[in-house]
Amino acid sequence: VLTVWGNDATSSVKDGLAMSESLSLKIWNSKEEIDFIVTNWSQGSSNYQVYAINVASSIETGNLQSNNNSIERELVKIVNILGQEVNMEDDLRGVVLFNVYSDGTVEKVVK
Repeated sequence: VLTVWGNDATSSVKDGLAMSESLSLKIWNSKEEIDFIVTNWSQGSSNYQVYAINVASSIETGNLQSNNNSIERELVKIVNILGQEVNMEDDLRGVVLFNVYSDGTVEKVVK
């Protein structure tokens, strides 16, 4: 749930959306900016209206995949399902492990 408020006409600072102003969704972190594009609305639209309820039924993250591939990452550690660090040189078979990378991503590995 994301709540969006209109601009307060009693203040001199813009602190909300104007009528019919378009809403865009973005997430930033230290390495990338991710745009979320609503491709279909089941109710309403991306334009702000007073007392409106807008429901997104389809959202795309077009640049998410390409940005993740461009970030260099290094393997920091390998942990088991209990969070205990393990050595890949150990003879582990049929075990679920997690590779933890420097960019914060985690990959599940079944050995």
